Amino acid sequence: MSTIIVYEESKKDFLEDVYQDRIENKILEKLNAGSSEKGAWIDASDYMGKILRDDRFPDDITIAMEFKLYNTAMRVDFIITGLNEKKKNTIIVIEFKRWEKVKVIKDRDDMVKLSYNNITQHPSYQALGYAQIIKNFYVKAQDDKMDVIPCSCLHRYKKNDNNDDITNDHYKELLEKSPVFLNGDNEKLREFILKYIKYGDNKSTLHKLEDGGIKPSKQLQDSIEKMIKGNDEFSMVGMQKDIFENAKKLAYLASTRKTGKKIVYIVEGGPGTGKSVVAINLLGKLLKKYGMNCQYVAKQQNIRDVYATDLKGTYKKTEINTLFSGSGSYINCEKNFFDALIVDEAHRITEKTGYFKMGENQIKEIINSSRFSIFFIDPKQRVHIDDYGTIDRIKLIAQNLNAEVYYDKLDIQFRCSGAEQFISWVEQSLQYEDVAKNEIDMKFLKNYKVKIFDDPNEMKNEIIKQNKIRNKSRVIAGYCWEWKSKEKPNGEKYDIEITPQNDSRLNDDFKMKWNFDNIIWAIDKKSVEQVGCIHTSQGLEFDYVGIIIGNDLRYENGKIITDYLKRAEKDKKYGSMKGMKKLYKINPVEAAKLETELIKNTYRTLLTRGQKGCYIYCTDKNLSKYLKEKLG
Repeated sequence: MSTIIVYEESKKDFLEDVYQDRIENKILEKLNAGSSEKGAWIDASDYMGKILRDDRFPDDITIAMEFKLYNTAMRVDFIITGLNEKKKNTIIVIEFKRWEKVKVIKDRDDMVKLSYNNITQHPSYQALGYAQIIKNFYVKAQDDKMDVIPCSCLHRYKKNDNNDDITNDHYKELLEKSPVFLNGDNEKLREFILKYIKYGDNKSTLHKLEDGGIKPSKQLQDSIEKMIKGNDEFSMVGMQKDIFENAKKLAYLASTRKTGKKIVYIVEGGPGTGKSVVAINLLGKLLKKYGMNCQYVAKQQNIRDVYATDLKGTYKKTEINTLFSGSGSYINCEKNFFDALIVDEAHRITEKTGYFKMGENQIKEIINSSRFSIFFIDPKQRVHIDDYGTIDRIKLIAQNLNAEVYYDKLDIQFRCSGAEQFISWVEQSLQYEDVAKNEIDMKFLKNYKVKIFDDPNEMKNEIIKQNKIRNKSRVIAGYCWEWKSKEKPNGEKYDIEITPQNDSRLNDDFKMKWNFDNIIWAIDKKSVEQVGCIHTSQGLEFDYVGIIIGNDLRYENGKIITDYLKRAEKDKKYGSMKGMKKLYKINPVEAAKLETELIKNTYRTLLTRGQKGCYIYCTDKNLSKYLKEKLG
């Protein structure tokens, strides 16, 4: 079980720990933290000590801090458990913040602004999300119909006529479900707790959660299936349905066989073959039909955000997010904790996890954590020097873990007519050595729009025009420009700037910013004015894409030339090309091969994001001329 109770004591012992200044040391026995977190613990415990120092609270109610929720990085600040007047287990979830001022954001639900470039969730929304996770995923919370009551506490926030944004009417519906208590609301918070907890539970409530296991609630299962069925983007056709049925059968077999032998299913497919469509449908079916404990897995946060938002319906995104996880989340997971793990974009899996390279091997950790695991993979979408997922590696690791291995290939395009020919055109134009030199029927241009622009302003205007139809068109660029606007996204700094002085084909300056951090770029309506990159667009599809090919790809003497030195400094030092300079010194032949693979794969991936069409602008004039010739 992946929930961890970091601190748990009776009210009586908690008050003694507060008095004796023991809270920090007790938590540090199980959890590493920085000075800011330590200060927050002391702050919260001292404050709650005042609230709970009242004889109306039984001595054997339970106090917990830093309660780690099921298979997430989220920890609940403060929990009080006991029994209500009907002797039913009750949990009060309290999210603490030491904020003294916020600004309301009226164009976004349940979000507040802390500073110029710091937008975050309202603390009552966070508490509500935590409560919903407990109700929707912990079996005993469902079976025993536990009451889970959320609220937030900003004990430093002094409300006055000029500082009432945290309780603004914009948050009225939220605060009815999850109230917020401010500086001076001590008695209100005390009465709020007393309303729900009458008797002690002697630490039984949280241990019931721990021992009862995990299973998504029937209500959540029904809701996810309904939302998938009601979304045309998730409709399956042809071979997609065949793969889906195979995966469903194998998942059920793995979860019910008495031998415990694992099953690993590898599904290879290029752009537009429907890998993600099958993955999302499989998540819904395994939840609904079999009630499995399963997750959709992808390394990139942007993919998880988009699909979680698409499926949230009436649920809070925090709840739905629990069904979605990063590929590095299984380092310490118990063997076979999950019934099924559905891994999308498996080519982006890394060997180790995070900046500090933790864990042993992500593929091994995923297979070990689940009875059934399915990996959707496109070998030509390796775009980062650390990308580790290959078909051969998955097979080898699965066999080493004594798992049965199955393989299938999705090789039929399900986009607009002509898209398959366009992908062949892209691969031939990029001069992949392993691509057949078959003649391409250029009639595909009647159904799939392709245009090479000499002016990126014209391309951008065409994308804005197409985006007005369904908010499904975006400008994307190679990572050849620094992210200067990150510090002040609302300021005057632009990232991608192309002028008539450095490209005579332009009549006016072209200026755009990279995508903002605080929005989901692929679906936010404002995003058409921003430029995405490989990290925000890979794995997602749009109606039309406008691709800016930077100086890392050019055309000379009949050949496509890649040049990693033209990438942004951040990408060379910390991103996709980190370590390339060192590799060139050690093994220049291998480095050149890898550089060519990564850069070509990057632009193949970007150019194939459009379902209906692709517009292209190249900073290299020779490349632009070459692509025009390839289009005839």
